[in-house]
Amino acid sequence: MLAIYSLDSIIAKLKLGPNISKVKVGIDEGTGQGAWASREL
Repeated sequence: MLAIYSLDSIIAKLKLGPNISKVKVGIDEGTGQGAWASREL
């Protein structure tokens, strides 16, 4: 959930050009606790 929230926040704040088709975010919450989220634009 944290990775998805972060992804949505980052996409909302960035000015993405037409050559960007996907955004991917990784969150490391601790040892062995990480998550990735990506979104096709």
